[in-house]
Amino acid sequence: MTNKAYPKLFNDPLYGLIELPKGLLLDLVEHPYYQRLRRIGQLGWAHYVYPGATHSRFSHCLGAYYLMRKALGHLERKGVELSEAEIEACSAAILLHDLGHGPFSHSLEHELLDIAHEEISLALMLSLNEQLDGRLDLAISIFKGEYKRPFLQQLVSGQLDMDRMDYLNRDSFYTGVADGIVSYDRLCQLLTVVDEQLVLEQKAIYSIERFLMARRLMYWQVYLHKNSISTSQQCLKMMQRARQLKQQGKNWPISSALAFFLEHKRSKAEFWANPKPILAQFNQLDDSDIYQAIKCFAQDDDFVLSFLAKGLLNRQLFKIELQNQAFGPEQLAEIGEELLKKYPIGPEELPFLLYQGQQELKAYTVKQKAILVQNKANQLLPLSAWPELELPTKVLRKYYLSYPKL
Repeated sequence: MTNKAYPKLFNDPLYGLIELPKGLLLDLVEHPYYQRLRRIGQLGWAHYVYPGATHSRFSHCLGAYYLMRKALGHLERKGVELSEAEIEACSAAILLHDLGHGPFSHSLEHELLDIAHEEISLALMLSLNEQLDGRLDLAISIFKGEYKRPFLQQLVSGQLDMDRMDYLNRDSFYTGVADGIVSYDRLCQLLTVVDEQLVLEQKAIYSIERFLMARRLMYWQVYLHKNSISTSQQCLKMMQRARQLKQQGKNWPISSALAFFLEHKRSKAEFWANPKPILAQFNQLDDSDIYQAIKCFAQDDDFVLSFLAKGLLNRQLFKIELQNQAFGPEQLAEIGEELLKKYPIGPEELPFLLYQGQQELKAYTVKQKAILVQNKANQLLPLSAWPELELPTKVLRKYYLSYPKL
């Protein structure tokens, strides 16, 4: 006879078997809100650069949960008192932290729905809590940073949280970019709590330096790779053109959920005024809706829409130029003239084929949620107080200009 108390096991390529106890946490993972994450790619269009990068938000959230349980276990062994309710709530918060990601993760954030994914995650957690008769009250309090023990929220969302610790290792594994590998086991072991704040032991300072450098390297090599930027922007422009045509009365055999978000771009105020019907449509959206739409758009008689869609379908990516200062109006005008000569478009359609922007990264912020280190004299010092460390605190900014190859 099967023992129903046995935990559910997930075989993860990074950590091996991940145990999920039956009860609230397993109920959350088996809920349709969470199962949708299987159909949301973790890295958007990065698989067009790194073919192996096809892993999902589902596996990332499970991995972050695994690290959370490991970290909480180490804290308990150091004498940090944790109730069963706090352990379960913190575990639930990290499991659900990415519920609000839409299709292709960050690629279309703010485009289909003009609200950050963290707020959508919160709205979905509130919806789940209503369905579960308040069993997520404590998890939501931790997620929002309102609980009396701040270190629990810091484990969920901070400069040294379990989210970052998992995605660096996981994205490194699936892309093959070894620079993202961090010593998650050592970092979890060297966490402690002082005055309800999350703190690192002094012997962890070089591991955390490696962690911050890994994050910086992964951003430039993976998350902000020039072809990832180009593809994401191409997809974004395609959706903007589709919305423009949709509002002019054009229809395609796309999913009803995607059509709902193309008809009108809901603002943050509209969302929170009445979130339930919008969330109902949002939970029907995943990467497959976009792939289906791309195939439909590729056959459209509108040149701009079909051109953008065919480029995504066949990986005919736009050229992208990167530099350390903004592009001048002369460069834009010159390229714009060439595009108008080569393609059947008018000046009003040019912004769909020629666009500029900027990407910036600050791997570590000294002013917000600084990482604290406890020295051998039991003093708490911010990481920036250790002169032997080279911390990536400088804001790095790159400007891009993207357009079809001429």
